[in-house]
Amino acid sequence: MWSIVTTAEMKILLQLEKCNALPEIPAGERIRNIAYMWCCYRNLAHLLPKLEQSGVKLDYVEPSTGMNAILAASLSGSVACIEHLIKRGVDINYRNPINHYTPLHFAILGNSPDTARILLDNGAKPSTYLYQEVAEPVFLDDTCSSFQ
Repeated sequence: MWSIVTTAEMKILLQLEKCNALPEIPAGERIRNIAYMWCCYRNLAHLLPKLEQSGVKLDYVEPSTGMNAILAASLSGSVACIEHLIKRGVDINYRNPINHYTPLHFAILGNSPDTARILLDNGAKPSTYLYQEVAEPVFLDDTCSSFQ
């Protein structure tokens, strides 16, 4: 997912994480949106409001990967970020336009039953159509013992 980030952008992202604060971010929408996704992936929920104030788009989708903030947070199991994004009204049933996975798919792939439960409790659909076939991301008996 991070192969789309340049070396200069990666330095900014690592500084953001290391300093636990917003560094001087160069002008441009892309780096702000990538930083927002990074914070969601790395569970830096306390930085999300600051980035939102700087003008990020909550619905930004990285065109090469189809990833957005809620997919990144779901994949890494960032519960605090998922809760923040839900409060901000993001689409919890968003489908990645490239692989057609939803946040619930990514939560299961990331082995995060807590994230999956939050998504389900907030209206995530447990099945979706992938390539015109129903794909069920949650096999409760096989995947997460906490769901049984």
